[in-house]
Formats: sequence, C-alpha cells, structure tokens
Amino acid sequence: MSTASAGVSELMDAEKKASTVVAEARAARSDRLKAAKAEAGAAVDDLRAARESEHALTTSSESDAKEAQAIAATADGEIEAMKALFEANKGAVAQLLVAQVTRVDTAVSETRALAGKRAAGQP
Repeated sequence: MSTASAGVSELMDAEKKASTVVAEARAARSDRLKAAKAEAGAAVDDLRAARESEHALTTSSESDAKEAQAIAATADGEIEAMKALFEANKGAVAQLLVAQVTRVDTAVSETRALAGKRAAGQP
C-alpha cells in the first residue's frame, strides 16, 4: 500500500503544480488583456483627437467658403443695383452736364468792371 499511497501523493503534488501553473497562466493572460485594453484605449483617444481636429479644420474651411460665397453674392447684387441706377440716370446726368457747360453768364461783375476801368485809365 505504500506504493499506492506514494502514487496518490505524487498525483496530488502533480495536481497542485498543475493548478499553480494554470493560475499563473490565467494571471498572465489577465495582465496581457489589461495591457492590451489600455493600449487600445490610448489608440482610440489618439484617433479621436486626430478626427476632431480634422473635423474642426473641415468645418471652419466650409464655413469660410460659405461666408466667402455669401459676400460674393452680396457684392454681385450691389454691382447689379449700381449698374441699374447708372442706366436709369445716365441720360439725366448727361443733360445736366451739357446744360452746365453750355450755360454762359455774360454779365460782368462789378469788381471786374472797376478793374477794367482802372486799366483803361478811367476813374
């Protein structure tokens, strides 16, 4: 019986060793999973930050482009309004200029008359 009890004892020792190996393997696996989870979290955070900055740049570029288009549209509208006013008023302005240029005042001012008399030697 001593050989049987020695065999059982040997099996018990082997089972204890096996359970410690399994426990150590589980602990190592758990540690690797925790490390992988932390690394993946860091990668996700980096990717999120990169995408957010890219989105911010895209959004600001799009809003700048929309603002530029709005300004251009407003400017085009103002130019068209000015052209319409020019076309509507160009005849009246031309008539006013011609009237001013052709109107000649032939009256001699009193100062000019006195200067002319002095130059001629009259008192």
